Amino acid sequence: LSEAEIDHKGLFINADTEFDSENLRQMLEKEKIIANIKTNLRHNKTAKKYY
Repeated sequence: LSEAEIDHKGLFINADTEFDSENLRQMLEKEKIIANIKTNLRHNKTAKKYY
């Protein structure tokens, strides 16, 4: 998006548990994209709250 000069700040992404990773969440936060990703309890024993 940045290379195409598309303003993506404030956009949000909806994803299922297969996309739940700390790397993805950090990248989205860095790019100011809001993540709506259900926590994958297979990798995390307790659900983390991301807002």
